[in-house]
Amino acid sequence: MDLDRVPAESLSRVVNEVTELHYGKEWEADLILRIARPLAKLNVDIALLFGVFSRGMKTCTKEDFKYCCLQRFGLRNEISERELDLFLMGNSYFKDNNFIERDDFVNVFENYIKQARHEHMNTEAMNTTLERDNPNNKSNKNVK
Repeated sequence: MDLDRVPAESLSRVVNEVTELHYGKEWEADLILRIARPLAKLNVDIALLFGVFSRGMKTCTKEDFKYCCLQRFGLRNEISERELDLFLMGNSYFKDNNFIERDDFVNVFENYIKQARHEHMNTEAMNTTLERDNPNNKSNKNVK
């Protein structure tokens, strides 16, 4: 097939359809949860967690958000920059601006951070129980 003979609008439509097929609620929920996990370890109010991205301001740029996710949280091996771009362009709270507001961040991430905190507490409790029951077994240190 010669792509030069295919109308540009046809290719654009196909690209949009493929992008929409990959961007679904399950995919978005998984991505948000992967971002929420490192945040869950910080025991502060969820609105205050936004300061990690915004340096204490009420808004942050999408570039600052991506930098924090990929560099500060070390999620570069779990999340690609392309995935973050798709998320920021597709999420109903974030898609119409070049920045993220604190209230929108809370609306999107609150339940996922709570879920990640619950997972983290369960893991810690399991590790403590295993260490107590088997103090000589070093392999129980990081059960997930």
